[in-house]
Amino acid sequence: MRTRYSLKHRGSLLGAAVAGVLSSVAVTAQAQDNLETVVVLGTYSSDTTALTSTAPIDVLKGEELQKSGATTLNQALWQLVPSFNFPQNQPTTRGQNPKGASLRGLSTDQTLVLINGKRRHASSIVQISSGLGLGAQPVDLDAIPFSAIERIEVLRDGASAQYGSDAIAGVINIVLKSSTATDFNVQVGQFSQGDGLRRSVGSSTGFELPGDGFLTASVDVIDYDPTDNSRPDLAAHYFDGDPREATVNRQHKVGSPERTRINVALNGEADVSENVRAYGFATYGNSDSRNNVIGVLYPRSDWTVRAIYPDGSHPWYKYRNEDISGTFGARFGNDSLGHFDLSAGYGRDDHDEHIYDSINPSFGLDSPTSFLVASLKNEQTNVALDYRREFAVSAFHGPLTLSSGIAYRHEEYTLGAGDYESYADGGVPILDGPNAGRRANTGAFQGQGMRPLDAGTFTRDVRSAYVGFEAQFTSKLKLGITGRAEDYSDFGSATNAKLSGRYEITPAIALRATIGTGYRAPSLGQIGTSWTTSTGTVLAADGTPALTRILPVNDPVAQALGARRLTPEESTDINVGFVIRPNSSFSITADAYQIEVDDRITLSERLSGATVQSVLNAAGYWNYAAAQFFTNAADTRTRGFDVASRYFAELAGGKLELSASYAKYKTEVTDVEASPFGFDVFGRSQRIFMERGNPESRLLLGARYSLGAWSVFLAESRFGTYISPHATTPSLDQTYSALWKTDIDISYRPNQKFSINVGLENALDERPDRVIDPAARVQYGNSVAVAPEGAFWYSRLAYSF
Repeated sequence: MRTRYSLKHRGSLLGAAVAGVLSSVAVTAQAQDNLETVVVLGTYSSDTTALTSTAPIDVLKGEELQKSGATTLNQALWQLVPSFNFPQNQPTTRGQNPKGASLRGLSTDQTLVLINGKRRHASSIVQISSGLGLGAQPVDLDAIPFSAIERIEVLRDGASAQYGSDAIAGVINIVLKSSTATDFNVQVGQFSQGDGLRRSVGSSTGFELPGDGFLTASVDVIDYDPTDNSRPDLAAHYFDGDPREATVNRQHKVGSPERTRINVALNGEADVSENVRAYGFATYGNSDSRNNVIGVLYPRSDWTVRAIYPDGSHPWYKYRNEDISGTFGARFGNDSLGHFDLSAGYGRDDHDEHIYDSINPSFGLDSPTSFLVASLKNEQTNVALDYRREFAVSAFHGPLTLSSGIAYRHEEYTLGAGDYESYADGGVPILDGPNAGRRANTGAFQGQGMRPLDAGTFTRDVRSAYVGFEAQFTSKLKLGITGRAEDYSDFGSATNAKLSGRYEITPAIALRATIGTGYRAPSLGQIGTSWTTSTGTVLAADGTPALTRILPVNDPVAQALGARRLTPEESTDINVGFVIRPNSSFSITADAYQIEVDDRITLSERLSGATVQSVLNAAGYWNYAAAQFFTNAADTRTRGFDVASRYFAELAGGKLELSASYAKYKTEVTDVEASPFGFDVFGRSQRIFMERGNPESRLLLGARYSLGAWSVFLAESRFGTYISPHATTPSLDQTYSALWKTDIDISYRPNQKFSINVGLENALDERPDRVIDPAARVQYGNSVAVAPEGAFWYSRLAYSF
């Protein structure tokens, strides 16, 4: 009752306060100079800022990310950009690490990520567990060190015609530091429930190079302690009558993982000659995380070998990620010839998964207790030549900017098998207990490894070319048009176009609009992912355990169930908005949009039951209990709007910054591809996650007051309702209540070199709704909008010289 009362009254009080503020001023989340920064995203002209662009762009400076109190980039963007979605409860299920983030409620792989304007490679992990972003292969944003970031540009608009595949929802461009200064920071924080201590250290330093050059090196180190999100385990652990049942530990900890991560970045430029400037940047990330699995190896279970685990075991995963990338190039030319940018880059993400304190009971007493489950690798090589030139046209108010380029991309995805004992049948029967002598279950408990039949390497080559024109036709009208063609070696070609415009009604009011087509090619992970597990309970005709398998679409079993070759997702994006800026202290932007996506790619339902079995039996595949495959399952339409505003003022000798932004959207599945056999390939859970899996709205309010050495920041966030479907029982589908979150940060800066911050995120200790499923092992779901561990306090010291 206390929470309901406080939320209701806080909402009405804030509503009244905001209405009062907005009656005289308007507010936004960026610092004042962000709006004056020349952006390189979404345009090829040399003088465009966030407010003069034809599409909505958010600009976030590196210091804003640091002041957010977050220790990873995903968390910081979640707090600062209302259209950015990132669930806050860390996963405990394999196949969900890293969790991706999305723009405007679309999938986690429908946002393109750039570093210094160059395409970033995706993670090696495909999300094969149920939940948000099912089937996606996202970019791991957390592999970029905070300390290396000068600013981030977020383009909230489809941009496939400008940048190629994946830019259906928008583009995130991370601009690395080009400073020769040195700074150092350390942060420590912990949740109010008493666990989850988080420590981070970051540093950046720079060196001057000849010809007005620089080299900036940055490093971040983070260390997380685990949290506990578990419920007491009331299941029987021992056989009936065993006295140990009365004293068994029933609190098997499951929650956010223990994690360590080291991220490094280098960024440099130097003049080679008067008209040639060389550049290069590289990143390296290494992450180890330990997650307790949800399942428990009970002493009474036939999955165990009681001679090895007389009191059972709680297995745990260890994930190791190594991410490396490097890009080198040269910019050359002049105003009369035009400006060229020749670049080459390589990126790779490696993932190894192990399980410990587990067992393969079919090997009996000879079974290992730790296993390599799988190894995954995603590689990408890019070579590009871009060209830009401005032409003076007497009929135009400004120059005509021509942009064009060609590019080549090679992609390679590798699935590596696990240890033999992690998946094989050792042939040893159950050794004791009531089922002694029966066939033992096959594979490592909670970690059946990838089999050689699922391993493999997949490659593709992509060639592309684009051309665009942009010009200030009159003092009021700016127009741009871009077209792009890409050819894929594995599924064909795609052509897209985008038209954008901005009309200045008065110097203080402007309209802007874009319309374009887009696409996202199926990733190699979606094309190649295959994973086979033994059910352990359902036996096939010859007595061997039946199989459950995630199948590639070209597998005969998948094709027997109706799987077809994957095709690109295709989109149409319309954005219409306005900008109001009567003076340098006040601005407001609002944009409404519609994004239609055809042939969205997702992982199918877990297909099982009598109809599926009869189809497989008729095709001669009698040893399958269930199967899944990737499919172009559905068409969707997303409609929404974003509003962002800001106000600056001098007040009582100090500086006041007010900010407010709001994002709301609704996604609707407009068409579903029917199965030729009548069962649902795209089922209820996927539909709910696509349509209602993210908060339907986000409101961010902020106020910062600076006076002398002191600065106080207060932020209020509201997350709208969303739904998490139950895997098997519709009555347990859960609608999560709207939630308010209060953040406070106090900063003291006695001089230009030193600062100290203390802060409290979720200061009122609000928690998301608990899981209503009585059988759930955890208190809170994986898709919650606010960290379930409660309030998070932190302190941060920073020093620069």
